[in-house]
Amino acid sequence: MSHFSLEAEQSVIGGAMLNSKVIDSLADIVSAGDFYDPAHAAIWSAIVHVACRLGVKPDIVTVSEHLEEHGHLNAAGGVGYLAEITKNTPSAANAEVYAGIVRDKAQRRRLVASLANLTEEATTSREAFSDLIDKAQGQLLSLVGGEQKGAVMIKDALKSLLDTVERKSSGEESSMGLSFGLTDLDRMTMGMKAGEMIVVGARPSMGKTAFSLNILRAVLTHNRRPAMIFSMEMGSEAITTRLVAASGMLPLDKLRDPTTMEAGDWDKYTAGNQLLHDTQLVIDDRPALTPSQIRGAAKRWKQYLGDMGVVVVDYLGLMKAEGRHGNREQEVAEASRAMKALAKELECPVVVLSQLNRNLENRDLKNRRPRMSDLRESGAIEQDADLILFLYRHEVYDENDQRSKGVGEIIIGKQREGRLGTVYTAARLELNRFDDLSAEKIHELSQPPVPEAPRRKSAMAEF
Repeated sequence: MSHFSLEAEQSVIGGAMLNSKVIDSLADIVSAGDFYDPAHAAIWSAIVHVACRLGVKPDIVTVSEHLEEHGHLNAAGGVGYLAEITKNTPSAANAEVYAGIVRDKAQRRRLVASLANLTEEATTSREAFSDLIDKAQGQLLSLVGGEQKGAVMIKDALKSLLDTVERKSSGEESSMGLSFGLTDLDRMTMGMKAGEMIVVGARPSMGKTAFSLNILRAVLTHNRRPAMIFSMEMGSEAITTRLVAASGMLPLDKLRDPTTMEAGDWDKYTAGNQLLHDTQLVIDDRPALTPSQIRGAAKRWKQYLGDMGVVVVDYLGLMKAEGRHGNREQEVAEASRAMKALAKELECPVVVLSQLNRNLENRDLKNRRPRMSDLRESGAIEQDADLILFLYRHEVYDENDQRSKGVGEIIIGKQREGRLGTVYTAARLELNRFDDLSAEKIHELSQPPVPEAPRRKSAMAEF
């Protein structure tokens, strides 16, 4: 079976020149890169330019003039070849069918080229086998990326919305997404939704990893869904240790030095193990992964598990760029777009941890709570994210503020479908977890601080 059809390519070109009204629909199916014959690719580019950009009817005269102006007329076969194509095309009736054939042939050629490239890499590359598999899957999946469902009519979208509203109102489907493991945060965000990219930004020591493990524990034990974490900073044993400590309410220091553990501590350790033992958590601790490696591994594990509740990436700044870029900002922008695309592909939330600029620590002590401009290295993160959460613990900067002891703030900096605000939590980092804060403490924090009374001077101080 041939991987190209010159007759189909000629029929697409001829149909467009016979009836300019079909060009828009044809352009939605094929592009110049889909044509096998370079002459046909040049002619198609000229047709689209003449019709769509110049607003002129593409015919033998207008198309040949455009080709000649750009020095492509002779390479495209000249005026005679344009006339021959038009003459041999009886009508534009089946132009879309032929466009589909051209598109299909082009995809097959790309598949063959990708397989040849992968074969070459498999025989010559020194990369680890798992890395080659991730790269192969990423390349093959990219071939079908453009084949996903595209535009829909509003009447179809309205019907889909009505079905969703009816299922939720009847209780057949929950309005709440996957839980963060924190009641007030779930209430303000309605949980994590499928297809969302969620960015968690903070400075060091604020509890990013503990917060991400909170999410994993909630998805694994409360929602009973599989989960995956790409930990490019911490090894799988360290992640497992922290999860067991958090699940069993056991101080992390006890697990790091088991000689200090007492009878009650061993009970907590056993309880943490039991909670996690039958869950489906995948930990990938390879360093400096590329977006395609993350995508390939996540797709492969979803296929194996049959589902994926959440994917956590720790963290964005440690991801490796696919190729050469002009600067780090472009690399981060590419990674950010890839993570948003991954969330839509996997149909699950993707939580991405991100470091914030250290410049915020130069601000006045009262103004160090993070804001959108503190996101590091790229404005693309702000654009791509559906939900942006900032973690802040004032006690890191002011140890003398008793009101902030053990308090974590989750600042909602962006939410596409909800309000902004701050959620107060109990930051129990010695247990590697965040918990709900009492209503009394939240009320106290919502009130303005009471200024300290000035110290009275003793009478003797006057002398």
